[in-house]
Order: sequence, then C-alpha cells, then structure tokens
Amino acid sequence: MVIIFNLWAIPVALVIYLIVLGVEHVAPGLMTESRSGWTIGVVATLVGAVCDLVGIRARVFLMPIWMIGLGIIGYHVGWPGIAAFVALLIVGGIFLFRGAKDKEAIEWQKVQEELVKAGPPPAARDEVQFWEWVKKMLFLPIWLGFTPDLCQHNLKILRAIREAGLSLTPDENAKLQTLEKFLVISQSASTPPGSEVKIQNPVVDLVDARLSKAQRNARRQKLSTSQPVSA
Repeated sequence: MVIIFNLWAIPVALVIYLIVLGVEHVAPGLMTESRSGWTIGVVATLVGAVCDLVGIRARVFLMPIWMIGLGIIGYHVGWPGIAAFVALLIVGGIFLFRGAKDKEAIEWQKVQEELVKAGPPPAARDEVQFWEWVKKMLFLPIWLGFTPDLCQHNLKILRAIREAGLSLTPDENAKLQTLEKFLVISQSASTPPGSEVKIQNPVVDLVDARLSKAQRNARRQKLSTSQPVSA
C-alpha cells in the first residue's frame, strides 16, 4: 500500500494554509500570480523545517514538507532550481535507504534476542497472547534482504502458527503457504532476495486482523463474566 501522507502532515498542512491566508490578508502583494508560488514555497519550507526540528515529522509520499517547499521554490527558479532539487532528492533517497536499512538491522537483532528470551510460543487457547507473540516475532523487512537466517526465523514462526491447532480459513492458509514457499526458496538463493510486499503484506494484515478479533472476543468475554447474575 502506498503511503500518501502521515498523520502529522494534516495539521502541518493546515498551519501552512492558515499562514498563507494570513500573508494574503496582511501583504496581498506577496500573493499575486507571479509571487504566490514563491510565497507558498517559502512558507512550506520554513514551517516544515521548524516542525521537523521540534519532532513533528510531517511526510507526503515519504518526503518532508520542507523538501516539498524547496521543490516549489526550485520550480520557480527555473531549470537550475529543478536540477538542484532533483539532486537533493537523489541524495535524500540514498540517506533514507541507508537509514531505513540500518534501523531494520537493529530491529532484526532485537527480534532475535526477544525470541530467545520469550521461549516457546504461548498456548493457542489464549489467542490474544499467541497473536501478540506472532506479531512481535514475525519479521518481514522492506529494506533488508531475506538472508537464510532471516528466512529460517520466519519459517519457525509460521510453523508455530500451523502447529497451534487454530482454525484458519482457506484464504488465510493460502496466504501463509505463499509466504512459506517464498521463504523456502529465498533461504537457498545464491543472493538474498529483496522484499515481496505482495506476499508479505497479506500475512501482516492477517496477523493484525486475528489479533484484533482475539482482543474483541476477550473484551466481550470479560464483560459477560463481570455482569452480575440476576436473582
């Protein structure tokens, strides 16, 4: 699924819009047809930069708001500005990839350590704990390659789901089997393959849906047992 914007982008965009309206009211000369693009670009850059500095990381298509503001300014500068913006995008993309890959490597290390500490999976009769364990232990990266160790780890989690004796629908079984097949092939590949979101995401959604259902059932059961019995 393509992430168009994160939640922080909404209030930040609203602040930019309100500031632009204020500029139009106080200094209408800055919002003429020839200057409005510059004004919007400068406001978006400044507001986005300030928000990033205080920890409000608004993103649109994974790009920070301040970078979009620079893109608007670059467009109005002309081809040198556009070329500079494209170069900035390339450099930013490289740093984004490296940062995301390093972050996933740290998360992968933590998951391995957690699996050793956690021991065997919880009994399937407590579905909330079981699916929480699966969600925590299943590691399907986007940036890291599927190394043999990573594949074996995930195959172990899938095996735990299969051996738990849970009632899975044919569609759920098909999604798990597709991922399992991908992992089996990947662990023997000469070069660790990259992510396959079309295979990974359905299983992630399956786990999330199962956990949510188990939590709802647990809440209903708790409410029914806590209600007083009428005489």
